[in-house]
Amino acid sequence: MYVITLKSDDSILGTGKKVEYLSNGYPRLVDGNIIYDVDSVNVYEVSSIPSGINVIQYCYTPSSGFYENPLWFDPENEIHIATQKRVDEAKTKVVSDFLANSF
Repeated sequence: MYVITLKSDDSILGTGKKVEYLSNGYPRLVDGNIIYDVDSVNVYEVSSIPSGINVIQYCYTPSSGFYENPLWFDPENEIHIATQKRVDEAKTKVVSDFLANSF
């Protein structure tokens, strides 16, 4: 198994059973037919990839192994938080407007 990570932050960009290198040195994950810029990524051969490891959500280094990406956030959760914030702001405005016009 192979893990391809971004050099800048070790986040996982892809995983696969086989990597081939093009004539320009760029690695290619055969499973997904994805080509990566050789100057931007690290390619690691690993014995296995634990279940639940998702691209971008996790990082990998040989010394630390697989770990959750500290920069990752759940986009579904972020949408919920942003929506709830807008609802709360709207409620506050309605109450403020009501109180301002009541006295």
